[in-house]
Amino acid sequence: MDNKNKKESSGLRKADRVRNLCIMAHVDHGKTTLADTLIATNGIISEKQAGSIKYMDSRPDEMARGITMKSSCITLAYPHQNESYLINLIDSPGHVDFTSEVSTAVRLCDGCILVVDVVEGVCAQTKAVMRQAWVSGVKPVLVLNKIDRLILEKELAPLDAYYHIANVLEQVNAYMAELYNTDVFGRTNDRTDADQRRSSSSKTAGPSSPSKTEGPSSPSKTEGPSSPSKTEGPYSPSKNSSCLTEGKSLVDWGIEDIDDSDLYFNPTDGNVVFASAIDCWGFGISQFAEQFSSKLGMSLKVLSKTLWGDFYISSKGGEKRILKGARDKRKNPLFVTLILDNLYQVYKKVRPATADPADVRKIADSLNIKMSARLFESASESKTRFMHICSNWLPLSKAVLNMVVLQLPAPTTISEERAKKLLTTATHDFRSLPACSRSLLPHLQRCSSEPSAPLIVYVSKMFGVSCKKLRDADEKLRGGAAPPRGPLPPGDDEDVQDLTAEVLEEPEELLAFARVFSGSLKPGMEVYVLGPKHNPASVAPFMSPDGELSDEHLALCPHITRCKVGGVYLLLGREVQSLGSAGAGLLVGVGGLTGHIVKSGSLSSTPACPPFTHVIHTAGPSLNGDAEGSLLRVQVLPKNPRCLPELREGLRLLNQADPCVQVWLESSGQYMIGAAGEVHLQRCLSDLQDKYARTAVTASAPIVPFRETIVPRPRVDNTNEAIEGENVDTSKLAGDGAVRLDAALGSIRVRAVPLPSSVTELLCANSELLSALSSQSNTINVAAGMASQNSFLKKPSDAFNSQINSLFKETKSHLNDHDENSDVIISNGGDAKSNVSSKTEEKSARDFESEGISVVDSSIETPKEAKANDGDKITDDVKGIQLGKTPEVVKGSEETLPLTSFTSTTRSSPQTLTRETQAALVHLKKQLSEAFSAAGEEWAGAEDQMWTVGPHYCGPNILLNRVPSYGDRPSIWMPKASMPSSPLASMDHALVTGFQLCCAAGSLCEEPLMGVCFLVEDWQPPSDSAQLPPGKVMMLSKELFLNAFDEQPRRMMVATYSCVVSVTSEVVGRVYSVLGRRHGRILAGDITEGSNAWNVTAYLPIVESIDFANELRKATSGEAQPQLMFSHWETLEVDPYWDPCTAEELKHFGQKADTENLARVYMNAVRRRKGIKEYGKKLVEFGEKQRTLTKNK
Repeated sequence: MDNKNKKESSGLRKADRVRNLCIMAHVDHGKTTLADTLIATNGIISEKQAGSIKYMDSRPDEMARGITMKSSCITLAYPHQNESYLINLIDSPGHVDFTSEVSTAVRLCDGCILVVDVVEGVCAQTKAVMRQAWVSGVKPVLVLNKIDRLILEKELAPLDAYYHIANVLEQVNAYMAELYNTDVFGRTNDRTDADQRRSSSSKTAGPSSPSKTEGPSSPSKTEGPSSPSKTEGPYSPSKNSSCLTEGKSLVDWGIEDIDDSDLYFNPTDGNVVFASAIDCWGFGISQFAEQFSSKLGMSLKVLSKTLWGDFYISSKGGEKRILKGARDKRKNPLFVTLILDNLYQVYKKVRPATADPADVRKIADSLNIKMSARLFESASESKTRFMHICSNWLPLSKAVLNMVVLQLPAPTTISEERAKKLLTTATHDFRSLPACSRSLLPHLQRCSSEPSAPLIVYVSKMFGVSCKKLRDADEKLRGGAAPPRGPLPPGDDEDVQDLTAEVLEEPEELLAFARVFSGSLKPGMEVYVLGPKHNPASVAPFMSPDGELSDEHLALCPHITRCKVGGVYLLLGREVQSLGSAGAGLLVGVGGLTGHIVKSGSLSSTPACPPFTHVIHTAGPSLNGDAEGSLLRVQVLPKNPRCLPELREGLRLLNQADPCVQVWLESSGQYMIGAAGEVHLQRCLSDLQDKYARTAVTASAPIVPFRETIVPRPRVDNTNEAIEGENVDTSKLAGDGAVRLDAALGSIRVRAVPLPSSVTELLCANSELLSALSSQSNTINVAAGMASQNSFLKKPSDAFNSQINSLFKETKSHLNDHDENSDVIISNGGDAKSNVSSKTEEKSARDFESEGISVVDSSIETPKEAKANDGDKITDDVKGIQLGKTPEVVKGSEETLPLTSFTSTTRSSPQTLTRETQAALVHLKKQLSEAFSAAGEEWAGAEDQMWTVGPHYCGPNILLNRVPSYGDRPSIWMPKASMPSSPLASMDHALVTGFQLCCAAGSLCEEPLMGVCFLVEDWQPPSDSAQLPPGKVMMLSKELFLNAFDEQPRRMMVATYSCVVSVTSEVVGRVYSVLGRRHGRILAGDITEGSNAWNVTAYLPIVESIDFANELRKATSGEAQPQLMFSHWETLEVDPYWDPCTAEELKHFGQKADTENLARVYMNAVRRRKGIKEYGKKLVEFGEKQRTLTKNK
């Protein structure tokens, strides 16, 4: 082993000398170039290649596009103060389509390097990754990159450059303050609600009743803002919010009284580096302070504090002194005098090809830099000569890595708050875990590799590595030949080979990208793979004294399996190195988990370990928490139908390897891929064809989601003429439109009205809370104020546990009767609408999911080695039904794909909700009450009449109960166990299910509804006591709600991008032209001060964004760079069914309305795709009577 590997091995055993970090930035801000410079310190690439080779971008499409598309990890050794440190560096993408890669990288890290281009400043994706770091609780340090552009491109004077840099630094800190203030105000509101609940509880209990909860003035270690905050980590504001623990509110003392100084970036604190990664130089304030302290005869400490800021040097009286007030006295700050002036001189006298060799030699000698005579004299080597001087004078790698070692935390310093957050979701309490699980918390915090420490490993994603590289790494470790790995090439079928010859590449094996949080991971050891719905409390009674599970007991646990670890590899960018053991704190690749983990998972040596919470893609381009599916979807088919098995296997591997992609099978038999954006979709299709399926595939045109809604009845027509005979009284919810049905449901009257926009926004923003509320077996009694907090800490009742156990046994018995060799399916998860087996036919899909079981109806199979009766032993999404057979009840997954928001993603075993979640639910009801009150008197008290929300019990539509005879029916906030003994109660579930079905597919083009409220105003029970089948009642109620929806003015809603285009002033008009052709809406066009660069901000419908970037680049000759991020749902004002009918409209528009109805175009396009009759198009009734015209030749 060479010296470098020896140093690495020594660092592997000491977690306090390990740093796990990722580089995050907006696209093209210099992340990968910075990574190249850091990699060059270990001799992996030469210093001359740094900045141009882009070592971490190994994919061909990354090299072609010039952007990073996947997170790549490399382990570097760095000596500092006679100690060897191990730096696990992750280069993450900056493009908005790949923010899921950022989320998976941040989960494994303790710190991050935030790179900001000083010319472009804080961009949209910069804010997104800062928010991701804040939510994940990792500490950031800042690199202000591309300072060379201020000198060469902007040609700013040194003083102007200083003020420009200071302005960019202020922008970064301003957004950090925004994140901090949002968190502080949120925690303060939670405390206010908690105080109100305590007060209400005290009044209810009376003065003589002892309260079980502490009063507002009692200091508590477990409640209020001093408890684990939402943003734990090394820079958590909870450390500085001591004022909050004294029972005061922001009104009492003001937010300015909190010490938040350590949250911001300040060059004097050592957490900022000024750099030019392309020129390989960078520095911190401390480097120049050390250089000038002896020359100026000043204290190093004083100079370190004054080199940045409004300080200047005075030489009056022959004595050099540092004074404050440089701006007021029109003096150059020290940063300009001692740093920027010298830097400008080097750029002026060394960088030009015509530089005077004498000046170059003089500068080199003054900096004690040795150079060859050829570099001094050769004009062709001017770039190399300049980089040589700068990299030796101000080495970028030294400045950045010193900052990393000194400023970023080691794995051994993980806080208790962050450790708890990793083990429990926001809707569950850590104290609800059994004692054997809580005892693992100290091991997680200590990050110990001792033999007695339990093994705890988290896998954030799966990624592909060449089988040849793995064989070479194994052979090097063992000193001999390694067995072959990976799948065999396709067979000898000539037709198949003809179609796949041009796309075949070397086979790959999927490795797990993992971090060892405790213990040591070794190849060949047996570990437990914990599914996302694994509940340690359910396995605790079966554990032996040594913490193991027997094979018999393991078979009874549906969400845990045991497997043998394959190889353990040190990640070295494009290469891997086999390890005999990986200690705590390391980032490694783990083999042998392909059949056990999809996307993410947890490994442990004890089944008492709770599974890690799923990754939150906060910065991703999702549909703002209110979407069902991906931004873009396509149907894929093999060009050769005989290659369908290869396509299915390729889709399975793609689903594992990409943390953001969605893969599912429609009930119609279509294989679908969902992606976060156009670039992400192109990468998925390329990987599917070239890597995973290894066969030629065809893809349909991208499919974009829409929504359907209703609006208030108009007062005027399209020519602004008053509509006669219409009710325009705004004091009523609607003039007409109530629907009455006399059928098996009895006599029922329903009205559809548009929800206030503020209510819709609240429902969208709190979909996870509503999902958690609906998934609890004992729904939280929010209406009662939750006076007794201890009621939420009780364990599930014995009857409930007995029901769950019997259901598990019944399901396991049913699956054992299934064909043993049947394939297991990958499913997208979510609520199902399929039939189930005869044993469980009386239970709906929602009933199963609320008890930890999922029912799926669309799927993609996995290898035959995975048996159907293994259940959740293929964790996460590897589960389902066999293609072509009746859908069965299978063990489900808590973790659905990241962009699915309408579908509940937290349907797990009932656990205790945290106090924060309880407070959030109370606060949500309070916000809804305020929003309803502000909307008008007709909405007063609507929050207490909420029957349910939909679709999937967490969507942006509401069902209100205004039935006088059914007024005692509990609302969504009340316990379900308190259902009244009313004749209507037996049909309650059928009506709710019909509402959910209606919200999932509207009448315009069967897209989900949004912002619609259905009011049940009257409901008389049927006179006939005979009961119809539940399915018939559900469909009748669905049609009832759809008819009420059709009675109102219906509109289409389009998903809309926020589009920011950076362009020069010469072609800004062409940008406006392209946006206009694609129905974009210009919001602002701002010119950057001191330049001819424009930033054009606009709204662009996602359906119009296909190939938008290419068209924009062609129109502007490559000078425009768009950045697209999901913004909101926008309602199209035009009625899709509108035709000229009034005299004024006919006169203005003509009888055929030649103006294009954009809403109708979108509606018919969706109908055409779904096979629904298009509006305004006639179907051919007698096809055999049509003439066939042929052209005689």
